[in-house]
Amino acid sequence: CQNGISSLGTNPYFVFGTEIVQNSRAVTATTPQKMTVEYQLTFVVKNNVTGDVYATATQDVTGVGNSFTEANQNFVKEIKNTTALQTMLKTASDRIIEWYNNNLETIKNHIESSALDGDYGYALALAMSVPEQAHEAFEYAQERIPVLSKEFFLKKSADMLNEMVAAIAAAGDDFDPVNGAYFNLIHAGTTEQSKAQQIYEQHRTK
Repeated sequence: CQNGISSLGTNPYFVFGTEIVQNSRAVTATTPQKMTVEYQLTFVVKNNVTGDVYATATQDVTGVGNSFTEANQNFVKEIKNTTALQTMLKTASDRIIEWYNNNLETIKNHIESSALDGDYGYALALAMSVPEQAHEAFEYAQERIPVLSKEFFLKKSADMLNEMVAAIAAAGDDFDPVNGAYFNLIHAGTTEQSKAQQIYEQHRTK
């Protein structure tokens, strides 16, 4: 989040993960006794298509507490946003943009084949993952996103109608804005939208 690159995890191409290895676990000789744990974290940015590791950074972290559970909880609080981590993210970001610039046809094929298979959610995730710094790929993705979004919501209209009906039943005599959210996710012009309009208006009036 601090680097502006967090998301819902919808980029199928790249992953930012962490390997955590415990190096030691001990009890101090002090009074009162404290429990200590030492871990080495290895941050990794990886290309899921090629298997290439784009950048790594390591960090040694210690946690101290009245129990090993507390020491582990405190260890997480000691993870720092270091210069090494920043450098790693910059290197990985540059290589990611380079990959998008050099693999336009691969990206197009993934998006179009997913759409042909009816997997519009995946195709949309692929298109929305393209960074704007990769100009040619980004321009193509931006052209496809509205079309893929429409197809995605057309396919999801029936699901949204069922969700709305269930939510209205659960709401009873109370108005829940969630019902309106479901209603607005049902694509205009579909048979589901006409049915939803009637049900929603009846609920809102009630």
